[in-house]
Amino acid sequence: MALKLTLSCDSDKTETGPVLIHSTGVEHYKISPEVIRILQESLTNEFLSDHEDGVLCQEGSQRVLDILLQNGFTLQNQSDEDGKTTWIVEKDGDGNNDSSVQPDNSNPTGNDENEADAGNEEQGGDEDGENADEAGEQDKEEEEE
Repeated sequence: MALKLTLSCDSDKTETGPVLIHSTGVEHYKISPEVIRILQESLTNEFLSDHEDGVLCQEGSQRVLDILLQNGFTLQNQSDEDGKTTWIVEKDGDGNNDSSVQPDNSNPTGNDENEADAGNEEQGGDEDGENADEAGEQDKEEEEE
């Protein structure tokens, strides 16, 4: 299930705030505990207050957006009408979507063969360098023949 948040503020206060954050579909919560934790870690409680529709952040909208985007949310929509600017952000899955910060793991086994090969080239043997002398001796024997 995707976690969807709406951020809104007066259009003339996007740089200074406050920004209201609210969501739909989260039973018994105005916004999910995960989002509250993210905001508390990044902004501290002195910038956050309870609001009948969600959480009110005493911070500029770009800062709040950046915090959410850095924590796996993606911007879905932005609009400006009737003196209000709103942003819709969404996080896919069960809230554990870290794909925006995970590196591309093209090798699922965890062994990067390219790194191992690079190690062999530098050492002239295997990763631990155990065969480096033997490889050098083989090269000398081939040259002598």
